[in-house]
Amino acid sequence: MFGYRTFDLNLFASAVGDSFWPQLSLSLNNLSDERGYSSITTNPFPASDTITYIAPRAVVLRLSGSF
Repeated sequence: MFGYRTFDLNLFASAVGDSFWPQLSLSLNNLSDERGYSSITTNPFPASDTITYIAPRAVVLRLSGSF
């Protein structure tokens, strides 16, 4: 159990100095789309398990700026 690894990739682009150009970032979480548990909690009274799964592959593109 827990014999797996996840990989994340993050890229960020920003203009040099104080400029009005926007900032751009791209994130790829769980690159290999590995499936598994990140934690398991067992409660004997009442008998139940709380399982937290690894989030599936996700791509996030963010565009931000300031003025």
